[in-house]
Amino acid sequence: MTALTYALAAYAVNDDLTVSGMVDHGGQRVTVDMSDDYQQLIRELGTMVSNKPLYPTKTLGASGFDLSFSNTFAFISQTGADGGPGPWQRADVDEDIANSYLFVPQVSARKGLPLSMELGASGGWIGVSHQGVFGGWGRIGLIEGYKPYPDISLHFGYAGFVGNDEIELGAADAGVTFGSGFAFGSFPGINNAVFQPLLDASIVRIAAYPSISDSVAQATGALPIGASRHDNSLPAIWQPQFSGGFQLVNGTVLFRAIGSYAPGSIASLTLGMGWQY
Repeated sequence: MTALTYALAAYAVNDDLTVSGMVDHGGQRVTVDMSDDYQQLIRELGTMVSNKPLYPTKTLGASGFDLSFSNTFAFISQTGADGGPGPWQRADVDEDIANSYLFVPQVSARKGLPLSMELGASGGWIGVSHQGVFGGWGRIGLIEGYKPYPDISLHFGYAGFVGNDEIELGAADAGVTFGSGFAFGSFPGINNAVFQPLLDASIVRIAAYPSISDSVAQATGALPIGASRHDNSLPAIWQPQFSGGFQLVNGTVLFRAIGSYAPGSIASLTLGMGWQY
């Protein structure tokens, strides 16, 4: 089988999400209450697309620039509230999400600004689907370079789920990051590497609006969640998220590994590499 054939076969697998698809499963009408599964789907989807604290605590400086590529593995629910198929499998257009995770490759860029500030943006694809995510964020360093004390920065941002005809979703985030940097190498100060561990605590506000018929909304319990510009049928989901990891920089080349855990939602692992100037 050629590489093109493999690529076409992979593209034929479609993990698009549809709220209307939750009404039936395996050719049978679903008679159990689906509202808990719908809310769990929105909670996990919002957590997955939200901005992750991928960057070390110390900001880039006014002349700094960072370009990176990453892949997030999000470990999703496998069972529903009734013990049956999970909300992702119920909402999958082909009802065949077999893995316990989804992957989200992304490209990100951030630019340092004066006064220890940064702005960044990212865009990505939710693997094996026609959907994606776009986000932006800002950061400000509160304490930087006062060793032995840790660096501290604040961040805030917003990410949106795009490309879906039935789900409008956005995730706003704010949090605090703690970390430091440790140089090592044979010749400190001359092409030496820097190891930068970090810990982060964030809160994510998830809002969603289903673009579905009244009959589907009644059958699935899929109501607007915190979507004030439409209809606040349900309050927004406030999801805490805790993260930890590191960045390793050697010259201009960098590598990152960040793990995140959101209680009651999902865990995720993000691996990335890029360039920093």
